[in-house]
Amino acid sequence: YNSGVAITIKKGKGGTPEGIVKSAVNYSGAFDRKIVVVDNDKSKIEMQKARKKAKDYSIQLIENTPCLEAMLLSVLEGGNFHSKSSVWCKREFEKKYIAKKQRAELYRYEELFSKATLERSRKEVDILNQLILSMEGKE
Repeated sequence: YNSGVAITIKKGKGGTPEGIVKSAVNYSGAFDRKIVVVDNDKSKIEMQKARKKAKDYSIQLIENTPCLEAMLLSVLEGGNFHSKSSVWCKREFEKKYIAKKQRAELYRYEELFSKATLERSRKEVDILNQLILSMEGKE
């Protein structure tokens, strides 16, 4: 997206949602805003802590329900995978698209998620639309 918005993407290290937000808080740099994307398949208490910390530090928290793979499957296959378990979504995505051992190879995602695919899917997949709007500087 050529929106004139400069974006820095930092790969998360996993852990608790609150820990991921804390990492973003501690990431140094002159940013107009910070956005953290987390899976919300954690306990209610863990998610409340993450939401509070994000709010306290003016960080936009975008939540995958239940996990990133559910969103990726929605983009590739259409439909809604919110009611599936994280384990099921991860297994399904790795079985059909990118094997677990290849998940760190970014070019594999580029092959699956072309700009045209993302544009077509953003109307149906709200979290994808939120991410794209942020990259466009509109959200």
